[in-house]
Amino acid sequence: MCRVRDAAEYLRFGFKASGSQMLFYFYTNVDYAIVGRVFGDAALGMYRWAYEVVLEPVRIISDVVREVAFAAFARLRRDPEQIKAQFISFTRLNLFTVLTFLGVVVVAAEEVLILTVDQDYLPAASAIRILALVGVLRSVGFVVPPMLDGLGFPGRTLIYQACAAVLLPALFVTGASVLGDSMGFTSMAVAWAVGYPLAFSVLMAMGLYAAHLRVREYLAKIMGIPACVAAAVAAGVVAKLALGELSVGLRFVGIITAELAVLLPLLTYTQKMSPRAMWRAARGK
Repeated sequence: MCRVRDAAEYLRFGFKASGSQMLFYFYTNVDYAIVGRVFGDAALGMYRWAYEVVLEPVRIISDVVREVAFAAFARLRRDPEQIKAQFISFTRLNLFTVLTFLGVVVVAAEEVLILTVDQDYLPAASAIRILALVGVLRSVGFVVPPMLDGLGFPGRTLIYQACAAVLLPALFVTGASVLGDSMGFTSMAVAWAVGYPLAFSVLMAMGLYAAHLRVREYLAKIMGIPACVAAAVAAGVVAKLALGELSVGLRFVGIITAELAVLLPLLTYTQKMSPRAMWRAARGK
């Protein structure tokens, strides 16, 4: 009888986890169908490239943390203080990796487009910068579901994905209808920027509750990293303006160099994020 109960529990967990993944796949792909239908194939190509330059790399980078987070939280599920510490550690690690990438993309959107495709895709630069704002939240959002699942709350992850799967497609359609004439396919990026923070707030409310964290305490532990990245972005903007007469490739290298030259010392001395500490955090220790 115990084995039957255990099997039923595993099945319920699996159904909820699978449902979450299906909903995620739905709302992160339906925008392509809307852009193609409303704005045409050329616009779809530019929008898809903007998405894949920003949000797809954010997902891939976050997989480093997600792969170990579930097991780490499952191991700590009976230790509230360790859950809290581990959640903060994973958040800081993901913020560092994702925001370092996004900081370059925001400044060098035009250079990235020219180097990866061609100048015909430059209208996608605005969409890239708007989606980067979404990417900042997703860098945190990707940490929460494996924590909830690892602590035995896959239903909460499913609730979040269901909220996003209802809210975002509705806003995609609304954005295309209301802003499409003036903004074209960039209206879809605006819909992401409006809708995702709402779904994100639902996710974070459940995540902070599960981690026994107050909003103020959580923000105090993590906000130093975005502040460091903001300083690095400012350095990147200065470098871009100063190197404006050079080739695209040299400008791109100059932006990266300027941002890292500011970011890495700031993280080391203000956030104590040494390579060793980040390696330990990535391993869930």
